[in-house]
Amino acid sequence: MPLTYRATYRPTAMGETGCTGSGCSNQAGIIEFTIPSTLRPEAIYAVQVLRCDSVIRRTSPLGTETITDFGGRQFGRSAGMTSALIQTTVFERLGSTLQIQRSTRPSGFDVARRNASNEKLPTVYFFRTSRYATLEQKVAEVTTAWTDSVSELFVWLEPVLNSPEGFDEHDVNEYTVTKAGLSTVQTYKFPPLIRFNAWGRSDRWHTYWANPRVYDEMTWLCDLTRCSSTSYLQSSRWHITRAMRRREPMFSVISGAKSPLPDYEIGSATGDPMWLGLVRFARLSIGTFQAVPGSTGGSGIPGTMPPVSGMRVRPPNAITCSYIQPTFVLLDFSNLRSAATQELRWCGSGGDIGYDPATCDRLRAIARRTFVFPYRGEYTITASYLYCQDPDRPRSHQLRFRY
Repeated sequence: MPLTYRATYRPTAMGETGCTGSGCSNQAGIIEFTIPSTLRPEAIYAVQVLRCDSVIRRTSPLGTETITDFGGRQFGRSAGMTSALIQTTVFERLGSTLQIQRSTRPSGFDVARRNASNEKLPTVYFFRTSRYATLEQKVAEVTTAWTDSVSELFVWLEPVLNSPEGFDEHDVNEYTVTKAGLSTVQTYKFPPLIRFNAWGRSDRWHTYWANPRVYDEMTWLCDLTRCSSTSYLQSSRWHITRAMRRREPMFSVISGAKSPLPDYEIGSATGDPMWLGLVRFARLSIGTFQAVPGSTGGSGIPGTMPPVSGMRVRPPNAITCSYIQPTFVLLDFSNLRSAATQELRWCGSGGDIGYDPATCDRLRAIARRTFVFPYRGEYTITASYLYCQDPDRPRSHQLRFRY
C-alpha cells in the first residue's frame, strides 16, 4: 500500500515545480511513497519529503553552455527530476546566467539519511513499525486486565485492555492538525487507523436478556399497535439502530493510547550524538508500572515501588476503554416500557377490555420490568482496518473483553 503525502502548492519567487520523480502522483500536491517490503518490525523510520535545487542552465558571456552544465542536466533527466521545468534566473552578470529548477520528491525511509547540499527537508515524520504483520495478529493478543462498571445517569463498562505492543494515538483516535493561514485557520482531521465498534448483539447478555426482553418485545408491540413509521417501536427508530446508522462505534478508547515517538527515541535511532545523554537519562527515569488504588480505577500513580495489597497493577501498554452499548439498550428499554404503559389503557382493572387477558398480562409484565445490567462474561468488539488494499484479506477482526 502506498503512503500518500499531500501538500498545498504555493508558487514562490524561486518558481517551484510540482512533485517530480517516480514517487509522484498525477494529482497536484500529492506524493506517494511505495513502502518497501524490507522494513523491519519494531524499527524507527522516517517519511521524508525533499526539495531539491539543481542547475539546469549556466551560460558564459559567449552564451554557450559548459560541458559540466550539460552533464548536470543529463543526470537530472535520468533521475526523473526535469519534468515541468520552471526556469528561474538567480544570477545574471555580464552575460553570465544561472538558472535553477526546484522540485519536490520522496526521499525514502532511511532515518539516518543525510541531505545533500542542494536539498532541503520541508517535512519529515518519524514512525515505528509494528511487531505484527497484520491486525489479526495484533488483536489476537489483547487481554483484559480488569473491567469496571459505571451506573449513573447512563450505564456502561470500562474495560482495561492490555497487549504486548499497545495502541498509539494514530491507531485509535482521530488526529487533528490546526494550521494558521493568512486569513483563516485551517483544520485537518485524520481518522484513526483502527476503528472499533460494539455493534454486535450475540453475547450472553444479549441473547438471554437484551434481545428477547427489549428488542423482540418492541417488535411485538409495534405489530400489536400497528405503529407508525415515526414510532420509536419501529426497528429503524431504535436508538441502537440509529447509532449504527450514524457510524457511532459505541466503543472508544478513553486513555492509555501511546503518544508520538519522543525526541530521545528519534535521536537514538538517527545516531545523533547530542541525544545520547537524553537517552541515558530517560532510561533511568521511566517508571516500570503504574499502581491504581481501589476497585474503581482512579488516576495512575507512576513509580518504582512494589505494589501493595489492595492495589491493581496497571500494565504498561494498557488502554482504558468505554463500552457504551448498554446505554443505547437502556434508552430503547425506556421507550418500550412507556409504550407498554400507554397501551394498558385498553386493559381495565375490573376486567380486560380491548385486549385479551394474555396480551394484557404481557403488557403488564413489560411495564413492571426493570433494566438488567450486563451480565458477567465476555463481550465482543470488532476491530477494522479500513486501509487494506487486498480484497482477499479480511478487514475486520473480533476481540473479546471479560467483565
